[in-house]
Amino acid sequence: MSLRKQTPSDFLKQIIGRPVVVKLNSGVDYRGNVLMLHPH
Repeated sequence: MSLRKQTPSDFLKQIIGRPVVVKLNSGVDYRGNVLMLHPH
């Protein structure tokens, strides 16, 4: 398995349309799909 460096932007582009779980420090889990990204 080759490991290549990627930027956070590259990672976010790869997960568009995929299911994700966001876990907060408070213990709350949010589940959903990444639909789009808003550029800053």
